[in-house]
Amino acid sequence: MTKLVVFVLVLVAVVAATASANPEGDKRVRHGAGIGKLRLGMTYAEVRRILGGPQTVDKREHLRGGRRYLEFSWDFGWWTVGFLGRPNRMRVVSIQTLSRRERTVEGLGVGSLERRLKRTLRVRCLAVAERARPDWSFEARCAYASHRGRETVFLLDFGQGLPHRRPFKRYQVVAVRVHEQRGDYCFRGRYVCTPLP
Repeated sequence: MTKLVVFVLVLVAVVAATASANPEGDKRVRHGAGIGKLRLGMTYAEVRRILGGPQTVDKREHLRGGRRYLEFSWDFGWWTVGFLGRPNRMRVVSIQTLSRRERTVEGLGVGSLERRLKRTLRVRCLAVAERARPDWSFEARCAYASHRGRETVFLLDFGQGLPHRRPFKRYQVVAVRVHEQRGDYCFRGRYVCTPLP
C-alpha cells in the first residue's frame, strides 16, 4: 500500500512538471507584456520563429526621426503584430489576436461583454475616427493601462461610421491587443480618439 501511494505521488509530480514545461501551455493575455508566446520588445526574427512568415503587410508608415511602423498579419488576421523603430532595429510594439483561447488572468478576452470589462477592470473606452472625419468612428475600444506606457485594449464589435453617442453596454470583444502607446495609431496624430459614455 505504501509503495502504491509513493508511486502515485511520483506520477503526479512528473505529470505536473511536464505540464509546466509545456511550451504550448501559456495561452494568456499578459497585461503590458504580451499574448501567448509573443512579447512586446521582440525582434522580427523572434516573431518569425514563432509564427513563421507573415501573410500580409497591413500598414507601412514613415515617422519622424527615420523611424518606421510596420504591421503584419498571420493566419488571415488571427495574429497581427506591429513593429516600430529604425530599419534593422525594429521591435514589437503591438500584438493583437482574434483567438478566444487567449484570456487575461481575470478571464477576459474575445467574447467578453463590454459591461463585464467595466465591472472587472478600470478601462477607458474610446471611439476612434480619422482626423478628417472626427464625428464618424470606425472602431470602439476599451483600454486598460496596466503598466506605464502600455495598455491592454479590448476592441468591440462596432459597426463602421457610427456616431459616438451610440450606447456600447451590450457589445462584445472581438479582438484583444497589448501594445506600447507610442506604437498605436491613436497616439500618432492621424486619428482622433473620443471618450465613450
